[in-house]
Amino acid sequence: PLDYETTALHTLLIRVENEDPLVPEVDYGPSSTATVHVTVEDINEGPVFFPDPLIVTRMENIPVGSFVASLNATDPDILEIQSIR
Repeated sequence: PLDYETTALHTLLIRVENEDPLVPEVDYGPSSTATVHVTVEDINEGPVFFPDPLIVTRMENIPVGSFVASLNATDPDILEIQSIR
């Protein structure tokens, strides 16, 4: 898949070749090329959690405010200044 943070612009050179002449008695090259520029748009991806999934087991009826787990998350949008909360 395309990823803006990895490469925002891709250049493709497309070459097509015809095995048989399209028009008899017309002199032209056996192939044609075209250059295509693909611009990837940036989207706001959600955070990435590690580990994913995180399995947590606690007894039922623990007091409100008890520690449950500590999570690690990173934001893949490295070009934007954002916070995870």
